[in-house]
Amino acid sequence: MPRPAARARGHQAAGARYDAECPACVLLAHKWTPQIVAALLSGPHRFCALRAAVPRIGDKMLARRLAELEAEGIVERAQYSEIPPRVEYSLTPAGRALEPVIAAMAHWQPRAAALP
Repeated sequence: MPRPAARARGHQAAGARYDAECPACVLLAHKWTPQIVAALLSGPHRFCALRAAVPRIGDKMLARRLAELEAEGIVERAQYSEIPPRVEYSLTPAGRALEPVIAAMAHWQPRAAALP
């Protein structure tokens, strides 16, 4: 039996449409992405500072996620010609636009833990 059209791509709740394949959902579904974005909301970070801000992430995974976020236009990489070389990562305007989403996720977690 075919599913209703509203259920085929997402579901309706209080007049809003949620689509599991929306770009923000796909982006934030990657492991470590919300934590990286949350860390960068406080301002530019160097690689080591980001690694410290996101506990338990490995160097290889952090580098991979940063490259993916840069390709998506969420993170900007600034390389400075200094000795020693310095690289900083910061959020683009598109990345900053995720702030309310990250805040909502942070607000939801403690409330969800209290549910039966």
